[in-house]
Amino acid sequence: MRQVHACLVSMSRDGELKPDIAHHWEADERFRKWSFYIRPSVYFHDGTRVNAESIATLLMQLKERDYYRSELDHLESVEVNHALGLTVSLSRSDRGFAALLSDLKYSIQPPQQLEESDLNVVGCGVFSLADQSSSLLNLSANERYHGLRSLTDHVSIWSVSANSQHSNGHRPKNPASCEQALVSGSRVNEPYSKKVISHPEIDLENEALSSTTSRARIEDGCMFMIFNQAKPSLSFAQRSWLSQMLSGEKVWQQLVRNQDTFGAEFASSFFPFWHNVKRIHNRAVELPQELKIAYYNHPGILRSAKAVKQILEAKGIGVTLNLYDFDEFVGKAIRGPFDEDIVMSSLNLDDNRQVSALLFFLSDPVLHAGIGDDVSQWLKAELNKIRADCRPEKYLTELEQIGSLLIHEGIVSPMFHHRQTLSFQGILKGVEITTWGWPQIRDVWSAD
Repeated sequence: MRQVHACLVSMSRDGELKPDIAHHWEADERFRKWSFYIRPSVYFHDGTRVNAESIATLLMQLKERDYYRSELDHLESVEVNHALGLTVSLSRSDRGFAALLSDLKYSIQPPQQLEESDLNVVGCGVFSLADQSSSLLNLSANERYHGLRSLTDHVSIWSVSANSQHSNGHRPKNPASCEQALVSGSRVNEPYSKKVISHPEIDLENEALSSTTSRARIEDGCMFMIFNQAKPSLSFAQRSWLSQMLSGEKVWQQLVRNQDTFGAEFASSFFPFWHNVKRIHNRAVELPQELKIAYYNHPGILRSAKAVKQILEAKGIGVTLNLYDFDEFVGKAIRGPFDEDIVMSSLNLDDNRQVSALLFFLSDPVLHAGIGDDVSQWLKAELNKIRADCRPEKYLTELEQIGSLLIHEGIVSPMFHHRQTLSFQGILKGVEITTWGWPQIRDVWSAD
């Protein structure tokens, strides 16, 4: 989506704001009025001009949507000063309001697109969407892009499932040059952090990557369990004991026995760059005879849920695994609390990681459905204090103690940080892996 869309501002990995569609912005001394100045001659992919009016309308429409309510509950009005200038008025201080608009959720798009179900997505990013289907996405370079034009003219992205075959009945020996590759499926037990997971829909044999070049990184996120506080069937002592019994190390041991390992690192906190959270080892406590676990079709979670079930059943606990597809999983969280005792989920930060982390804790529907109303309200109040008092580049520092507290209280238990791998044919130049494990397509080129 970062290829098709652009935001008012962008953010570096360290939290520095940079101009994008807005070339300048400023706030009053109370950080309650923010003015943005739009670049001239910025166009949507359909040829219409991006102006202050379209952006003001978009922001006010987003405010009314449930997914944005926690973030924009302080948005009072947006005033259009002239064709390329607007002022946002807030009901409380927010030192990082401009930074908030660096998130992909706030991509600039035609306001009417919010109400349309048409698959022809219109943005104003470096690529435009040429066409798409359930298995193929075609992108074309945006010749009117307001920044540096892509080095690539056209990009085709295929969705390749484990059972995909060509017309001759055989799977391709090599992945397409700009596709992600997932090494899995061969039930061969491998040393820790050697098997790679990067995308749930791509499942190629190991030899398929023998003639390619790779980039790898540990994700800025984790796979974790929530002990459902909306259905508080577990005491603090039980949650603490389960966190110990179902730690990343214990689950990994079971994955090894299952010959079902994948690329990962043990997680003791939400992010690999945060300090390890130490927990006191607890004595065994009596647990319920039955536990229900909700999870979704994420490759690492699928394997880990099976391992968790086996660990608990070995302790005499009956386990029901309830699998959801991703949309159903998120939809269930938005509509109301989960019925299950444990919810298994994951997070991964976008390239604006300071804001991305804040928005996970503030707005992630699965997290808030699992931590219960009381904790949810406390968490939002603490985050709004951070927004009022802290510069965006300090968000991650301030958030760390909140994340640690959720772990210490036995509400959330991190398990793994995934290893992402991007594989590509060696003729390509300038290939770098993004935070989502995809190539930065705009910078890919070939000497041929």
